[in-house]
This record gives sequence, structure tokens and C-alpha cells, in this order.
Amino acid sequence: MGILRSVCPTCGEIFAGVAAFDAHRTGSFKQRTRRCMSRREMQTHGMTRNEKGWWMMPLVTNVAPWFVEMTPSSTKPPDRPL
Repeated sequence: MGILRSVCPTCGEIFAGVAAFDAHRTGSFKQRTRRCMSRREMQTHGMTRNEKGWWMMPLVTNVAPWFVEMTPSSTKPPDRPL
């Protein structure tokens, strides 16, 4: 199964998934200021393009929280006194 993509009908940008698509929309529904972020705004928020040129969220939001927190020192068992 491949990566799902979302195409914005307003700005035409392609996103690697619904979360990235949703993140590029900004403004208020109530005040009717909803709009697409500019490319510069998306980059400022940590979004990057993958090898296909699709916008994606920063890596830390695309992986499970336990994976982000895992470091080489936390993967080994704690030292135990003899």
C-alpha cells in the first residue's frame, strides 16, 4: 500500500496525507478568514517535500511518540548493582 495523497483544490499543492493537507489550512472558520498557507509559511512550520515533491509534516509528527522518545541509551536495560 502506498502513501495516500491529498490535493488541495484551492492552491493545487499535493500533500502526503490528510494531516499535512489539514495543517496547511489556516485562519478562522467563524471569521471566514480560512486560507491556504504559502510555501514559505509551510516551511516555517517545519513542513518539507518528499522525493515526489509532496508536502509532508515534520518527521516527529509522522511517527509514534514512543519512537521519537527512544534513544540509544533508553533502549538498553538499566545498569543494576551487583
